[in-house]
Amino acid sequence: MQIQSLPLAPCADNARPAASEAYERFLEEASVALFSHVVPRSVAVADGVFRDASREICRRATERYFQARLNDVHRDRSTSCRRKIVFWTIAGLITLVTRTVRVGTRRVEASRVLGLRDRGRTVAVERAMCDFGVEESFARATERFAEHYGFRMSTWSVRKVTLEHGRRAQACAEAKLSAAPSPSETPCKTMLFEQDGTSVRTGKYSVIRGRTCKNRRRKRREIEWRSAKTGLVCPLDAATAKPTYVAKLTSDEEMAKLLERAALHRGFGPSTDGVAVLDGGIGLHERLEERIPGLTCILDRCHLSSNFYETADAMGLSGEHAARWVEPRLALIDRGNVDAVIARLDGYRGTGKKRVKRLRGYLHRFRFAVSYNEAKAAGYPIGSGAIESAHKFINQKRLKLSGATWAEENVNPILSLRTTRENGHWNELWVCAA
Repeated sequence: MQIQSLPLAPCADNARPAASEAYERFLEEASVALFSHVVPRSVAVADGVFRDASREICRRATERYFQARLNDVHRDRSTSCRRKIVFWTIAGLITLVTRTVRVGTRRVEASRVLGLRDRGRTVAVERAMCDFGVEESFARATERFAEHYGFRMSTWSVRKVTLEHGRRAQACAEAKLSAAPSPSETPCKTMLFEQDGTSVRTGKYSVIRGRTCKNRRRKRREIEWRSAKTGLVCPLDAATAKPTYVAKLTSDEEMAKLLERAALHRGFGPSTDGVAVLDGGIGLHERLEERIPGLTCILDRCHLSSNFYETADAMGLSGEHAARWVEPRLALIDRGNVDAVIARLDGYRGTGKKRVKRLRGYLHRFRFAVSYNEAKAAGYPIGSGAIESAHKFINQKRLKLSGATWAEENVNPILSLRTTRENGHWNELWVCAA
């Protein structure tokens, strides 16, 4: 089967062909023919009817193109062996006839020469599966895929493809961060670091010894809550600068290492001032300070305020009485008089003294990171709203679905896909796959 191709202007492999005059004329004739033969019932459903017809035309054209490519491989090299295979494309399922051909001294199917396998999928199909699988549960992603593309893939296929490309995205991200950063002509003056974590429910199955059911060993699922961390780095020199995100089920030491590498790729240099906004967690700023000398740490003021109001509640204060106790102390801290507030807390002996003692220890531990007026004067943020928001739409939206339990090895591939999308590298990931 020979197909005469329409003349198109040259383009890159990942770009859409530039329309030539003949191509535009063909599109016009095809649209007139479609309009002449397909008559929608009403205006309200017209676009859906034309979409379904166009999809079927696309499926048949794709089938003809693939078969023509196979026939080119068959020519002069095929044997009498032949069989049918099916292949998923973005337009739907196509059926192809392939033959065995000679490649050197071996005999292989022509479909293998072209990289096609029975019940395989194009990159466009796998990308569409990942588009839904990385955002919703795999079962729901299957339904959404069928709604949008008119045919159904199994839930197992959506899961398998999403995790496979997630591992590829993880390998690509690690390779990028491990590579030497390109030299920056103008290193940034100030780099922001933020990090947050959430507990993810993970599980694995273990065999129950000595117990069987229908000659099968019984298993039980062991649940373990693991901390999945999200971090960001962002130059503060430009108001429009977008952050770079990293997310992983890992330790504080490894997260600090990833943030340092991401910062180097964003222009962090020896003369750059590092600023870290903390949420009161233990471990992160110590690990960052080991890697970034002279790091300026700022305790998230909202977390500090929440701790004060919780203490006021333990003391039996509420409403205006709580505000009268909290706000003057926060004002002193803003002005840099944190030692005076600590001294006042030291002398408290009334109701809720255990909670006051805990607040005093918290404030003493972060006394170096609460000079808020100085931070605002320098243009530094005093809240961790950016990472709190990122943590919700990167980690929690997918990993914290109701009732979800994850195999530990599947968490990082999903996080890699989500950070790849947020960092603007989604198209690049699929260009490499093609």
